Amino acid sequence: MRAKTIGLCISVVLTACHQSADPQSLRDGSKNTGAAYKENQTGDAVEKLISLIAKSDEDGVVGLLNELKKTNTTGLMNEKLQQFWELKGVENPAAQEFLMRPRVRLMLADFLVQLWNNGRIDGPVQPYVSYARGFVKSSDVDLINSAVVLLGLAGEHADVKVFEEILRSENEKIFYSASLAFSMSCFVNQDQFESMAAKIQMNNLRDHLRTAWGSYSGYRESRCQKAK
Repeated sequence: MRAKTIGLCISVVLTACHQSADPQSLRDGSKNTGAAYKENQTGDAVEKLISLIAKSDEDGVVGLLNELKKTNTTGLMNEKLQQFWELKGVENPAAQEFLMRPRVRLMLADFLVQLWNNGRIDGPVQPYVSYARGFVKSSDVDLINSAVVLLGLAGEHADVKVFEEILRSENEKIFYSASLAFSMSCFVNQDQFESMAAKIQMNNLRDHLRTAWGSYSGYRESRCQKAK
């Protein structure tokens, strides 16, 4: 069982409006927790996230979450992200629409899968995986790449065939994310890797796949040992 990081659970209450959400409506109504926000960097990051969502700033939210993925977020942020994924208490139509945008929702799912992968939250991760699978055939290559990386982090056997199909296509726009996901998998052994590499005709792509496979050897060893 993965140990869940216990943190302050902040309720999300969004009041209805016709345009953007009021930032105050995304905060907990408690004055005590409001003060706690300002006492640490995680609280500041939560405040910034709330502000960006209230402004429907898609680039800002994605950028902030990308930065936060490089840090060890606390239970406060982790709980907030789970609430936003579930739309828990989100009553504001503008905020609901924003949080349901594919790019934003995939980023939330990716962050939560990474937390799960690192033992910071409990599963299940199936809702995130199922959502991501819906974009592997998208016409938007950015959404495909985001979905494939998420599936690589989730590490389910069923998705290896998706990675292999993309690798065989040698489509450079989505090849690199697939090589990453393929190289992270506990369900690909050395023989399978060599077989796949031999099928790649473009030298630069084949070299990239080999580099990714080698770079993630330690990751696979650690991850796959824990999975046993």
